[in-house]
Amino acid sequence: MGAFAEVIGDLVRFHMNMVQTWGSETSGCCSSLSLVGRETEALLSCSREGEESLDQWVLARVVFQDSDEQVSDPRVVQVPTPVLDGCAPAEVWRSGLPVSAGHEGSIGFAGNGDLLFAHVRAGDPTGDNFAEFIRQACRRILSFARARGYCHVLRMWNVVPRLNEGEGDDERYKQFCIGRARAFDELLTPGSRPPAASCVGFDGKGVLIYLLASRQPGVPIENPRQVRADWYPRVYGPCPPSFCRAMLHQVGSQMYLHVSGTASIVGHETVHPRDFDSQIEETVRNLGAVLGCAAEKTASEALSLERPSLLRVYLRDGAHLDRLCSNLDRLLGPDVPKIILRADLCRRSLLVEIEGFWCIGERVGRRSGTMRNLPSSRTCG
Repeated sequence: MGAFAEVIGDLVRFHMNMVQTWGSETSGCCSSLSLVGRETEALLSCSREGEESLDQWVLARVVFQDSDEQVSDPRVVQVPTPVLDGCAPAEVWRSGLPVSAGHEGSIGFAGNGDLLFAHVRAGDPTGDNFAEFIRQACRRILSFARARGYCHVLRMWNVVPRLNEGEGDDERYKQFCIGRARAFDELLTPGSRPPAASCVGFDGKGVLIYLLASRQPGVPIENPRQVRADWYPRVYGPCPPSFCRAMLHQVGSQMYLHVSGTASIVGHETVHPRDFDSQIEETVRNLGAVLGCAAEKTASEALSLERPSLLRVYLRDGAHLDRLCSNLDRLLGPDVPKIILRADLCRRSLLVEIEGFWCIGERVGRRSGTMRNLPSSRTCG
């Protein structure tokens, strides 16, 4: 473990030790929302894999390549952000229950009764109203999930061509935020928060949206070092981004943490805008703060920067790959599972972004398998 990771570990433990002091009064971290799970072992796992068969336990196989080749299996989604580090170019999500899958129009999907994975490739937008194009694409996939009873979106990924194209309020990312927010206003369950999310860009064509949804709500997690994204000031566009910093959810005795794309932002401002090494360090600090809040919520000792199921790292400039790898080895250790991808990021000043998935529970002990403040479930109302 690197010295920096030890510092972050201390931060996580600090949050855990402050549970009794902060309790439900903590405004900077997370709020108590409905969370229950069926008493089944509908386990979910995510790993980096190569070419393997798609058996009945695979919920999704995310392949990082841009290809015009049609894939018949609805569980396979092709993401046009190329792999930079030479690792197996696929992320495989496995279920503890048998999976059924299919297509409905342009939507591919797979579900196990507790969780739904779905994706839609919306084509390339034409005309000037990019926000409306995004609203319709988001509505399509959100409506599909709701119609099947998966009313609670836990995690959403958005891949947008030429993300930083345009100036001022006309920048594509800012227009994307407008369209997504309108779709959420229309279709998210009343009273719920937006999901954990990321939005990255590439040089090709066609908007891709994919998500993981549940029949039960998750618990949103915030970062006390950052302003909530949906509270960002007007300087970042006509409509602030709609996502939470992370989302906890539980199925049976298992808990899972999805961490949104995380970057070198403190408060609402980019820090170290031209300093690549410092941006990585600040990003890791933010990951540690989010894990600290999640640890507080779950009373878990299993949340560690060195023990994710998988990290996904987005790099704006592939020329920084060697520096990225040496920094991550120093900060997190060389054995952290990760996939490194080339992508444009939501702000031109950001050079790197990291997201991740943690599984909490099975072999951790009773204390770390209990969510605090569990009220009852909500429906799709």
